[in-house]
Amino acid sequence: MKPMRRKDREVKEYEKVVEVLMNCDVVHLGLYDDEEPLSPYIVPVNYVGMVEGNQMYLYIHGAKAGRKFELMKKNNVCSFVLDGDRQVDVLADAGDITTRYESIMGKADIIFIEGQEAIDALQYVADNYAGYDFDWNHATEKVTSVAILKVTDWSCKINPKMV
Repeated sequence: MKPMRRKDREVKEYEKVVEVLMNCDVVHLGLYDDEEPLSPYIVPVNYVGMVEGNQMYLYIHGAKAGRKFELMKKNNVCSFVLDGDRQVDVLADAGDITTRYESIMGKADIIFIEGQEAIDALQYVADNYAGYDFDWNHATEKVTSVAILKVTDWSCKINPKMV
């Protein structure tokens, strides 16, 4: 990633970056479309994060059809942004308004998985969203694609809430 302008908001402590990854629930994917090279296709999707050692992953799923699926299959890389803990603060005394947030942006390899690995990933996603061992509708397996975004580059930025 290019150097961050606001060094005072940059987060390099890996444990804090992982905390942000786990606290957010929507990732905005930037996908390249060679038919519209000047307009990246940006789409929000739900995800569940996973970390193994120093490697971050985002598990996503969606229909096995449509523009998002086609672009992900065609170009197995993406850019992404995830953010959370947003709050707008009006600082009347200072004549300022600021937004508090936590965010990660980066790049990832897109790895589609199938078979039992995909079913296990869908169970992982369902359990994370439900908060318990969720019995989801397995009839959707035939029309659902599952992908792992393997994060290859990232930067993290936080403008913390005032305490």
